[in-house]
Amino acid sequence: MREIKFRGKLVTTGEWVYWYPYWTDGKVKLHIETCANKIKINGMDIDQNTIGQYVVLKDRQGNEIYEGDILEVEGWNSRDNNWKKVFEVVFSDAMFCLKKDNEEYSFFGQREGDVQLKKSKVVGNIYDSPELLQEEQ
Repeated sequence: MREIKFRGKLVTTGEWVYWYPYWTDGKVKLHIETCANKIKINGMDIDQNTIGQYVVLKDRQGNEIYEGDILEVEGWNSRDNNWKKVFEVVFSDAMFCLKKDNEEYSFFGQREGDVQLKKSKVVGNIYDSPELLQEEQ
């Protein structure tokens, strides 16, 4: 079974926290209360705009990859030869993808130009370091 995990930033401190659903008595349990732009999980106020799901993949350094992360990717194609670019991890069309300049690329090598995780690393996220996406443009 795949690992289902989430992360979000605490409203009070900006610290990242991680959580996951658990099963008991044949039911999924996760205490969530919503109010305004916050979600309360086990008594912690989480900024709902920062919540992202673990994509069940790791980068070349073994770091977990979450929705909202920024990946630096090295690759090669006949047009650009060797290249290094940054992408945002997004959920689109029922799968996690990498997005750059409104183009989406699969993690799984189903189309030409798709990303190889063994040449990727998490360099930040869109909440703490959005400028990483701007630098290349």
